[in-house]
Amino acid sequence: MNIQRNNLWVLAVAFTVLFNFGCSDEQAAAPNGKVGAQEDEDGTDWKVTDEHCDEALAKNNKGEAREWLKDATHIFFKGDKKQIAQFIEDFYSAGAEQVYIADTETHNGSVYGGSLLVVLPQYAGARAKIFDLDKKVSQAFDEDAVQDRGQKYLFHAFD
Repeated sequence: MNIQRNNLWVLAVAFTVLFNFGCSDEQAAAPNGKVGAQEDEDGTDWKVTDEHCDEALAKNNKGEAREWLKDATHIFFKGDKKQIAQFIEDFYSAGAEQVYIADTETHNGSVYGGSLLVVLPQYAGARAKIFDLDKKVSQAFDEDAVQDRGQKYLFHAFD
């Protein structure tokens, strides 16, 4: 009887240890196998994107998009400058609060724009217009369009 009680106690301790320490919430919640993934069902990792955009705006290698485009030495790794300028105007017309060229790099006297960062408004009507426009922009940059999940930014990489 004493052996059975000891076995039950060992089994209970082992179960408790495995249950509490064997699988974290992050691992259990990651449907794609990535530990700590924040992806929605459409595959967007918008929380990570918002964090990256916050960091990009805190750095010096960015500029308000309209002003940034005025300099002839400012170019892009990929994308047509005229087309990007039109997208910037379209985002502003749709209600974007700010549009930035971010993640810039200088090479051989030229400054390359690394990304387009759109600061989204809170107003649902303007957000809907911007996300609708972003479908066209995403297609032009050969990217998947994202859905409105309450994120602060839209982000397009030019590299």
